[in-house]
Amino acid sequence: MDLQFEWEDVEAFVRQPDGSLFSWFERFQCYQQLLHGIVNKGKLDLTLALDGEVSVWEVGEPLLKVLESEGIVKQVFPLHDEIKRETPEKLGVELAQLHKPAY
Repeated sequence: MDLQFEWEDVEAFVRQPDGSLFSWFERFQCYQQLLHGIVNKGKLDLTLALDGEVSVWEVGEPLLKVLESEGIVKQVFPLHDEIKRETPEKLGVELAQLHKPAY
């Protein structure tokens, strides 16, 4: 069952343990819906040009599909919360500790 989110009803949603309104998965689903929802709703096909390459965006076709078929978009990755994400420095320390020779 899909529920439409209205900001006025924000208090009806249970917050995540970290205080955020939506879980990581719910945010990813929203982004996916937005990305796949960009569709040519006009009455005519559109011509897209990039670096001399021309593509046709057909009526009713999602833009992401066109961009993927042309190799402009390779893959869509989920967004990360930079505050919670492991930094290379933290990972480097952990890796260094793993590879520390045993004496």
